[in-house]
Amino acid sequence: MLLEKGTRQLTMSMHIARGLNYLHTLDPPVLHRNLKSQNLLVDDGGKLKISDFGWSRLKTFDAGKTFFHGWQWVAPEILWGGKFTEAADVYSYSMVAWEILTHEMPFQGMNPVQIGVAVRGQKLRPPLPDDCDPGFADLLHACWHDLPEERPSFVKVLGKMQALVALSSEADGWPS
Repeated sequence: MLLEKGTRQLTMSMHIARGLNYLHTLDPPVLHRNLKSQNLLVDDGGKLKISDFGWSRLKTFDAGKTFFHGWQWVAPEILWGGKFTEAADVYSYSMVAWEILTHEMPFQGMNPVQIGVAVRGQKLRPPLPDDCDPGFADLLHACWHDLPEERPSFVKVLGKMQALVALSSEADGWPS
């Protein structure tokens, strides 16, 4: 049984939020630090799974300024040498969720320097489609906020995603 497009996209984004919420609520928390679409796998049941933990670190580990991959998904504060926090994973999540929504790579056609200037200096974010669910749009705007302290935790992101999936499933005629 296939879910309608909007519900499927929201459900996929919820799977990622659930995985990151799990990592961030461990004691001590684990930061993924390299979340991007290439590091997601789909299981036999259609659920997304987070992979590639090579750059992951316990929050208590002081990684300082480290090399990173995938400028398109990296939080603005990291682009300019800031410290990785849970909020950096939240920003990366918003870029991956945008990819799921649009089937496009963020900032496609831009080189790393252009991305850095656009994201950090000009506060550029990818455009949302006109038919994007307003609740999902609000969540993405919160998750890609320029200030890390203004981004929601994954506890809040997951709660919002669960509510959006339930509403979307009901609208599509599927039980939640």
